[in-house]
Amino acid sequence: MRCHSGKLHRRIAGFAPHRHRRLRARFDRGFVTYSGEAKKELLGLSADKVEENEAVNADVARAMAEGALKRSNADIALSVTGFAGPAGPDDEEGLVFMACARREQLTRVLERHYGAIGRGPVRIEALKTLLDMLDQAL
Repeated sequence: MRCHSGKLHRRIAGFAPHRHRRLRARFDRGFVTYSGEAKKELLGLSADKVEENEAVNADVARAMAEGALKRSNADIALSVTGFAGPAGPDDEEGLVFMACARREQLTRVLERHYGAIGRGPVRIEALKTLLDMLDQAL
């Protein structure tokens, strides 16, 4: 698994806790782009970016968030890309890049090394980080 944004989308749009209820009313759309083709078509990433390290790096996370912002009416866009696990022989399990893009501001990118704690726990830790990034952006 290279990207795990579906969990974030469900958290905000479907069953957000009280502190995120205001987001549901303002949630414009979500892009869940697992394949390289989807990243290119929906978010405008270049083929070079998508092929670089299987699209798991800070530049791709930044481009995904900025692409989502350009292709929506949102003021804030989040992205996540990583190896939740199990990872391939040349991939670091638990390596995750997240980005938060805002109109008229610099895009913030975080790199986290959660380790080989398992696919589910990596996804949950990344979700917590993304929600913190969103809270800070608001």
